[in-house]
Amino acid sequence: MKAPNKYTGYFGPDIFDVLYGIKDEFNALNITPDFPQGMTVLQKSVMPAVLESETKTPRQALKDGADELRSLH
Repeated sequence: MKAPNKYTGYFGPDIFDVLYGIKDEFNALNITPDFPQGMTVLQKSVMPAVLESETKTPRQALKDGADELRSLH
């Protein structure tokens, strides 16, 4: 892990030491049965509105996406 590679070249030679030092600050993934629907909303509604058409702010697109997911239940 300490040998020079594209990650140490970009982030510096101690990147893996830094990541190891903060690993406990990351939450575990919480994958539920709703995950596929969430990904679909993200890919078909949220991201296009922000990145392609630029019709919504990221905050508004995520709020609308969350509302869309809630309406599916």
